Amino acid sequence: MLFRSNQWRWWELFCKRRGIDPIRVVSDQQRDQEENLFLDFVVHCAANVPRSAPTIRTRLSAIRAHHATLGLPDPLSGMKRVDLLLQGYARLRGAPPRRHPVTPRMLRWIRTGLRIENNLNDAVLWAALLLGFFFLLRASEYLAPEVETPSAKGIRGSDLMPRRGGTPVESYSEADEVVLTIRGSKTDILNEGHRRNHFRVEGDLCVVEALEHLQRLAPERCTTAREEYLLKWRDGRPVTRAQIQAPLAQAATRSEEHTSELQSPDHL
Repeated sequence: MLFRSNQWRWWELFCKRRGIDPIRVVSDQQRDQEENLFLDFVVHCAANVPRSAPTIRTRLSAIRAHHATLGLPDPLSGMKRVDLLLQGYARLRGAPPRRHPVTPRMLRWIRTGLRIENNLNDAVLWAALLLGFFFLLRASEYLAPEVETPSAKGIRGSDLMPRRGGTPVESYSEADEVVLTIRGSKTDILNEGHRRNHFRVEGDLCVVEALEHLQRLAPERCTTAREEYLLKWRDGRPVTRAQIQAPLAQAATRSEEHTSELQSPDHL
């Protein structure tokens, strides 16, 4: 219901800018003129925002649903040109690029170029990568908002709890487990939050060890009473989605090149 309300809001704003009522009840004689209005709305969503064809269809569905809730007829009934426009836009935009999963090989390749023991920025990047990978987080769930705004998203020092044998401890160097409280996410509409945990493991891909290095270099960020965002560079700027994607893209390219080399006749 909340999602549908958000999509209806875009139609309200569109109509407000034109000085018209978002509730559309028209006669058959006005149908062509009304269809032109909805065609303009589709173009606005595609060109000014822009949004994908499925997202625009969702907004049109919200308009239909809002009118149905009020006991009014479907304002888009019989508007074939709107469907044709959306189909053409979908073909023009093309399919979204395929997303490839992050693999342990990619993370290990990134790790070889980092000095997490004595470089704070490297330690921050490595902690961000492992938190996102092992806790299966969306970028918006563990990275601070790029624009200052009240938000439940983004990991703070107080959201992480190091534990040993199930008992909270102060230092990650003593911990055999870390518990993460996720305050809000895309799928948590009521922002009730939930918890996940991971244990210390042997090897170079250990999220507890990554947090141990970060705590040693920036202890003020990692206290359980701290409301400061955890994943920030040395200069205080938050880590962004693009800054996480860049090394992953390089690692993915290197991994593909390595696979191609192994499959070449020289290696057979």
